[in-house]
Amino acid sequence: MSCARTIRLRRRSTASDDWLLTEASTTLPATPENLARVHATLAQFWTELGRCLPMPPDAVWRAYVETAVGEIVSNIVRHAYGSTSTRGEMSIVLHGYRDRIEATFRDRGVPYAGSPIDDARILSEDVDALDLPESGWGLAMTLAAVDDLRYTREADVNCWRFVKRL
Repeated sequence: MSCARTIRLRRRSTASDDWLLTEASTTLPATPENLARVHATLAQFWTELGRCLPMPPDAVWRAYVETAVGEIVSNIVRHAYGSTSTRGEMSIVLHGYRDRIEATFRDRGVPYAGSPIDDARILSEDVDALDLPESGWGLAMTLAAVDDLRYTREADVNCWRFVKRL
């Protein structure tokens, strides 16, 4: 299995929100043991983004992004490859812009067959958190953490994308 990580810093004029400031990407085996490597890639990304922005995102904002990344990666490991005996790879690409973060995740595992993303569980204020089931909330947590979440199947590749605005 191949495994590569690159962090690239691209400094450009901040006149446009669509100019890429920094990018981080990694391709690694889709196993639970690699979650630490995903978080290390995020840490490097935050460092590079902080060098590009006059006011970097605060810790709470970054926690939302990290929650979304962790949930998507966990779902790839658990669901895209969890029901097969074959272990595959996943790739993660993070793009930092002046006004947002965009994240893309790709894998060649089993296609997502859950409910449409818009139907993800929404927490009700009337429900006691201690009465909730332990699993099945990852997609709802991701939706709550980001501004836009999309899933597509491109040929034999699962593709999850999210945007979190600054």
